[in-house]
Amino acid sequence: MNALFTTEWLHPYVAPFLSLSYPTVTPQNPDSFPDSAYFNTGPLDICLVISCIAVMAILRDAFRLFVFEPFARWKLTRDLYKRKKLEVAASNGLSNGHVTTNGKANGNGCVTHVPPPTKKELQKVHRSVLRFAEQGWSVVYYTLQWSFGLYVHQNLPTQIFEPSALWQGYPHIPLAAPLKFYYLTQTAFYIHGVLILNAEARRKDHVQMMTHHVITIFLMVASYFTNFTRVGCLIMVLMDWCDIFLPVRASDFVSMLS
Repeated sequence: MNALFTTEWLHPYVAPFLSLSYPTVTPQNPDSFPDSAYFNTGPLDICLVISCIAVMAILRDAFRLFVFEPFARWKLTRDLYKRKKLEVAASNGLSNGHVTTNGKANGNGCVTHVPPPTKKELQKVHRSVLRFAEQGWSVVYYTLQWSFGLYVHQNLPTQIFEPSALWQGYPHIPLAAPLKFYYLTQTAFYIHGVLILNAEARRKDHVQMMTHHVITIFLMVASYFTNFTRVGCLIMVLMDWCDIFLPVRASDFVSMLS
């Protein structure tokens, strides 16, 4: 893993955008990640955050355009057609759901005409498709990031029900490469979220989500530069676990997969 964080093969102007900055000597007898490279913190870390934001934007659009939206559009269109088919059958007093254009069942038991969806129905489908894609990306991100955060947490001498371990040996510097990378990618995700909230159509919960993201970014940056990263890691692992299931429990997401 350390090879991912070395900069010898990179141009000095490019290195901060593609690797961790401020490498330092590994402490003697570290209490976590004994085989990892270690780094200090500094303003150049924003360069890697910018790169992570760009990668997340690409991944989000890739999942949205090529996975979640096509699936949601296919599923919702199919369900809409089935529902309208049943409505036509019911309106003609047929129990088997097979009708023709004149309201009578044909010989082979197939539907020959179903009215096209209305503009209102298409708009509802479109909104549901966008919502499902957004929820799907959240599930993918939080699942992957929580798994990585759990790996980081398990290699730290901290425990969920033993808060005193969070403060032992403070300040906890320098930072192991996985810990620093985890913190920067998490920061990048919430900055990316702020950009998305302002770039796309304003939602009903725009103010609430913007407030949440801004406060989260402030807390992460402050804890990063004041060496409270172990506290931050524990909080993020606990919160990301919840964020995996919030979109899954949403009605649109569950009904789409059923």
